[in-house]
Amino acid sequence: MQTESDLPDMPDGQCRNERPIMIHLKYCGGCNPEIDRPAVVKRLEELFLSNNLKVEFDFNSNRNTDLLILVNGCPHACLEKDNMNSATMTPCFSIQGAMIDYRPVTEEELPVILYEKILTILS
Repeated sequence: MQTESDLPDMPDGQCRNERPIMIHLKYCGGCNPEIDRPAVVKRLEELFLSNNLKVEFDFNSNRNTDLLILVNGCPHACLEKDNMNSATMTPCFSIQGAMIDYRPVTEEELPVILYEKILTILS
């Protein structure tokens, strides 16, 4: 697993990407959350910024984005029913409570694993 320290340093103030990575976020209704959904997304954003990568989170489904993240608070993953549509061709990641890709992880691991998956698919 790649860690933050494995990435080369960039001079202060310089970003690796000219255009921000556009991420469309969708949150579930939060009826039975196992995780602090906003905290996971905040930590993901911090990982991008600490590695000098521009990222912009978008909540408007009408804009073109690089990928979609479904932030489900529990394993029921209610957002997947209406949003896992291969016809859009937009890469999609789904957090299912304390799981990603239906693999149990800790809440602390979620943003790191998601960050690595995003870098892999966008590279």
